[in-house]
Amino acid sequence: MAVVDFAHSPVSLGALQTLRPLVRPNPDGTPGRLIAVFGCAGLRDRAKRDLMGQVSGRLADFTVITAEDPRTEDLDEINRAIEAGVREHAGADAYCIVPDRAEAIRTAVRQAHPGDVVAAFGKGHERSMCFGTVEQPWSDQAAMIAALDAPARRRNSLQTRRADRQPISLVCSPKLVYDCAKFSKVLKLTGIILQSLIIPLTCQRTRT
Repeated sequence: MAVVDFAHSPVSLGALQTLRPLVRPNPDGTPGRLIAVFGCAGLRDRAKRDLMGQVSGRLADFTVITAEDPRTEDLDEINRAIEAGVREHAGADAYCIVPDRAEAIRTAVRQAHPGDVVAAFGKGHERSMCFGTVEQPWSDQAAMIAALDAPARRRNSLQTRRADRQPISLVCSPKLVYDCAKFSKVLKLTGIILQSLIIPLTCQRTRT
């Protein structure tokens, strides 16, 4: 399952606790994981960077640290502050730093299995991200959907090369799909109103 959420503070990142029950065992019996993707804004509360890292290090199984409106601050410095918090509760194998946010989301999705929950926090419904003094177009929803679609596109490309040329359809279970057509839905999690997109990681290919 994949989630896009607006949580951008230590308190709201506690939504990870609410997502934990949605993690399921994988088909091979291995435990599912909760994978968090987030960053912290530049020129804003510096103290929360370490705190958010601590929350994710404690509540997520794996953390991908990335950009979130760095503005005129040094992105690497912001990410190092988050990293310090994560390291208070998690080892070096439980997180990574991927400065490019689109690549960070792809990294989280690539390592996810059917029982996992991948959650991107901090941007939610926003449609731009600030680098320097320039607001650049951005959508976490679009990035998440593109990351989820990438394996299917690769598989379909390989399939077209097969000699039988049988058409393939990609079928996603409607379970845990909320308002995908509009890309977002307001959910109540732990008493906090969160802008969220929830779509399944589990897709099944069937012949038509």
